[in-house]
Amino acid sequence: MHRALSNPRNAMWACLALAVLFVVGLSFYWDRAGRAYEARFEAPPGGPPVPEVQGRVFFDNDPYYWLLYAREMARTGAWRLHHTLVDNTPQGRPVHWSQSVSWMLLLSGWLRHLFTGEAMDQAIENGATLVGPAQLVLLLVLLGPLIYRRMGAAPAVLWMISMAGMGNVYWVYHALRPDHHGLHIAFMLGSMACLVFGGLGWVSRAPAAPLSAEWFRPMDLPSKTSARRYFLASGILGGLGLWTGATVQIIGIGLIVAGGLLLVLFMPSRWRQDGEALTEYAPGLWRLWAVTGGVTSLAFYAIEYAPRFPGMRLEMNHPLYALTWFCVGEILARVSALKMGIAKVRGATWAALGVCALGALILPALLFFGPSDWHYLRAPWSWRMSRFITETWPLKVFSQGRSLLVLLVNFGVLPLFLVAAPALCGPRRSRLFAPASLWMAFFPPFIYLLAVFMQVRWMPMFSVMIVWLMAMVLPVAWRSFREHPLGRRAVLAAAVLVGAQALVAAGLQVKEVVRIGRGRVISNELTKGCIQRLLITRLAALNTDGRFRVLCEPDLAGPFAYYGRLPSLASYYWENKEGVAAAAEFLADSGDDRPREIARERGLTHVLLPHSAEMAHMFYFIRHGYFSEEGARKSMAGRLVAQPGKLPPWIRRDEELGRKIRAEYLFQGTPVFSTMDVFTSDTDKL
Repeated sequence: MHRALSNPRNAMWACLALAVLFVVGLSFYWDRAGRAYEARFEAPPGGPPVPEVQGRVFFDNDPYYWLLYAREMARTGAWRLHHTLVDNTPQGRPVHWSQSVSWMLLLSGWLRHLFTGEAMDQAIENGATLVGPAQLVLLLVLLGPLIYRRMGAAPAVLWMISMAGMGNVYWVYHALRPDHHGLHIAFMLGSMACLVFGGLGWVSRAPAAPLSAEWFRPMDLPSKTSARRYFLASGILGGLGLWTGATVQIIGIGLIVAGGLLLVLFMPSRWRQDGEALTEYAPGLWRLWAVTGGVTSLAFYAIEYAPRFPGMRLEMNHPLYALTWFCVGEILARVSALKMGIAKVRGATWAALGVCALGALILPALLFFGPSDWHYLRAPWSWRMSRFITETWPLKVFSQGRSLLVLLVNFGVLPLFLVAAPALCGPRRSRLFAPASLWMAFFPPFIYLLAVFMQVRWMPMFSVMIVWLMAMVLPVAWRSFREHPLGRRAVLAAAVLVGAQALVAAGLQVKEVVRIGRGRVISNELTKGCIQRLLITRLAALNTDGRFRVLCEPDLAGPFAYYGRLPSLASYYWENKEGVAAAAEFLADSGDDRPREIARERGLTHVLLPHSAEMAHMFYFIRHGYFSEEGARKSMAGRLVAQPGKLPPWIRRDEELGRKIRAEYLFQGTPVFSTMDVFTSDTDKL
């Protein structure tokens, strides 16, 4: 056994199998642990009996929407969904998320239905725990062996166990969190890796060296044929990324373009060995990459919307992204051809570059200076609401001033590779392909780290990119220092440290899920979900005539629809501009007439608010753009919570209904309960 694993190839395959088994096992246990945790909630002594609840608890808000979309598609037979009645009641709102996760949920649900005979709705819910882990397994299986072929067994092994073990990475692919963020990361990483493996425009004239089993393998340039395949794959993956989330993916593509352009401008045209030119530059590869990516983007835009296209909505995939990609690809191809002396400077060349530059600037110009309705980030209400969404907080706020500690706990030694990469690109090594690959591996995590300090939502992307940088640095460091005993030991020590860190992270993940499954620790996400589910179930049981429409916290819109089929008004989605505006007008208005009009127009029957001033301050800020203690106190939300005796006659605090739907449990002997105030509108007085 020891002799078999001493072979780098065998060790790589063994570690791949272990990484896959770990992800599968961890996901299976999270599924079981979640159910076991939910089963520990009991009715309190002397309290009302707990009704049978339907639907399991998921992490975060997005999964409820994806599941609702998939279930509706299964019931109606539609293969695309572009409108929902979940929020912005009663008319609903458009849906511009790609169908990607909905299709994966339908597939996993259909497979489960086929093998278990469950009803499709139930099969979609139970199969949802496969969606995220399956993406991570597929990423490991496809990219891990490729890293081994190009860089050796050690980088591949460390990359695989780091990806499988890191909590920040698994959170994106969590069994209880089916979502599209994992696709964003996989397509970005895959597109970047294919460009690096494709030589970044440089190709080898020399015959390909025979593949041998090595722990560290130098990053050799590919043949022209192989490079074309890698650039094609990179373009396809980037185009798929635009389809799943253009706002996220365009940043990644922009980093590739910026990094590639800087590389072309400052890297030499040839690497020479023994006086003989062994490389050549193929600028047309960048054109191929851009055309492939743009065509993929256009194809999936048509698949998503044809024959009814939504117009100028730049938050999602749009032909303008393909146009921009075509133009920047042409710029990269022409500028690199000039830099390498492949093309001569002519007037037509400058004219073509000018046209492409103008074409590339159309999208940024429209994003920054076009109508605010073309992208939600231009809308003031969007920026205001983002202050109350945790993932948009700066790292300093999120960590309560302990930014460096959070980075150390989450990443350990990995950020040090941001220092090692530039150090390995010194003048003595400029003739290797290593500096080019290291630069392209360094640039994205460096920018994403800066982004993390501005918004913590970028932390998973940084996690994946810093692990990729680690895998790129180690073989270059080994090649540079293998003849120096001290340097060789330092590289081996770094590899051992990274591996140990990944194993510790994996152990912490196992410890967490085991403790949650055994009820030894409180899970805030699961506890909150169980409380919300019980409250919503009790309210839905009273909705005998199907007339209930609620105004509640924005992050409760999904659970209200999922557990109780109760439509609501506000939510945190940019497509719901009208619902957020109406909720802000209702809750932030200091008078009675406008809230009454909104209640009548929207058919609102109930308002549910936490017993605090939180919603009053939040919606006052969303509507007015500034905080005001007095304004929040005089607002409708402030009066509902703090002055229920001074409300207009058409709405009242409904203490009887509040008692009926109160969610109260015993968890391991400890009482847990909701603190929601309930208000009922009198439809006869509206």
